[in-house]
Amino acid sequence: EEINFFLSVPRSVADFAKREIQGLFLDAKVEEVPDYTIFQPQGTTVAGYLTLAKEYFLPIGTYQEAQADIFAPILSTLSRVNERDEGVSIQLVVRPAPEKTKQTIVWAVEKLKRGVKFSEVSRIDYLTLKDVHNELNSKPKKKEDEAGLSPKIDEEMVKAVGLKLAKSLFEVNVRLITSADDSNRAEDMFVALSSAFAKFSSPIRNSFKIIKPKKIRSLIFDYVFRDFNKAQTMVLNTEELASIFHLPTHTSDVPNVSWLRSKEAPPPEIIPKEGLKLGNSIFR
Repeated sequence: EEINFFLSVPRSVADFAKREIQGLFLDAKVEEVPDYTIFQPQGTTVAGYLTLAKEYFLPIGTYQEAQADIFAPILSTLSRVNERDEGVSIQLVVRPAPEKTKQTIVWAVEKLKRGVKFSEVSRIDYLTLKDVHNELNSKPKKKEDEAGLSPKIDEEMVKAVGLKLAKSLFEVNVRLITSADDSNRAEDMFVALSSAFAKFSSPIRNSFKIIKPKKIRSLIFDYVFRDFNKAQTMVLNTEELASIFHLPTHTSDVPNVSWLRSKEAPPPEIIPKEGLKLGNSIFR
């Protein structure tokens, strides 16, 4: 079974999305195709979604930290799917994070720099913009100064939260779906796929946690219609997103990726206006 990559966007921005992908991945071919399905008519489906194990302030491990393509193990798992009676899908539904999310992380960084423990900072989920403004402009408490002590700052935690803030933030749903004629095989594929996300764990930062609902009907509904579910929301920055999903490159030594076997090329710059017409040249 070939591994294919699908992008679903509003029709109004389809041309923009196509140009962006072709600008970043020069050898990629983007074409409109009918909708797909991985479900087996008489089979069993196993489904779940990812959440962050700790507070969203903390980043997961990324390719920058690992200095390696940590998406490759996920592709390797997908390459083991049989063509006829099995299907696996990883779905990401992404939207920009609201401004208050960024402001809350800014507030967290400022608190940590003042010596507030992360355990106290992490109790606050979201703040209003007014709350953040008041906190950032308030004077730090002087209990330590009065005792002649400077606040103890957790530099490692400040750095970790700062990394989260360094790139643009998005709200993300990540869903994992497997389907097979045999229920044990569907379960095995789900376990293997879930295990591949262990590569993103960072001991002093964050990691993914797999949530596997007992009743998956609503999860499958959201998957089919690509609905965003606020209850499944994770906050990830662009570096984290690129780590868990990107188009493969020619250095990706993973079988069954649907590589482009032919390539479009622009017409010659100089074309005679007279002569035998062989056809039309259409390039992007």
